[in-house]
Amino acid sequence: MCCQGGMIYCCDTCSRSYHQDCHISHIDPESNPWSCLNCKTKDMWQSCGKKQPLHQESEVLQMQMQPEQQLRCEYLLLKVYQCSESTAFASKPHYGTQPCQGTQGPVLDEIKKKLRSQVYSHVGGFVQDMRLIFQNLKAFCSDGVFLSELEAKFEKNFQHIFAVQETGQSMS
Repeated sequence: MCCQGGMIYCCDTCSRSYHQDCHISHIDPESNPWSCLNCKTKDMWQSCGKKQPLHQESEVLQMQMQPEQQLRCEYLLLKVYQCSESTAFASKPHYGTQPCQGTQGPVLDEIKKKLRSQVYSHVGGFVQDMRLIFQNLKAFCSDGVFLSELEAKFEKNFQHIFAVQETGQSMS
């Protein structure tokens, strides 16, 4: 994911490999076979069936952080990390070589730590922190174009991963 060297863990299900710090959920070195987050979520969705029931966004945000929701949030965060633009706010917010002055609030690495420590009691806390990142960076960084694109990807992935009903779509 990060394209850096060092000690990596190879998924036994696919060809992906991760550093302990790069994988969102903790990697148990003793786990054999080990499947990465991409493979775990793929298996989860296949076992749930192809068609998930649609939910209102407000309903999803109020969901308690059960193991399935935790896995979905971890996968959603992984999708953000996999975008090259995410390096701008993984730890200290910056755009290019210039730091974004005045930004406050969470960064991706802090959200990852919160997920790993199971700090979020509801899906809404995680989503709120993610949206706060985009809001803060748009306010304090000079180029909002790449942020808008990444935010749109996040929102699209959020809707897909949590089967959020699109606005104006009637529920069957």
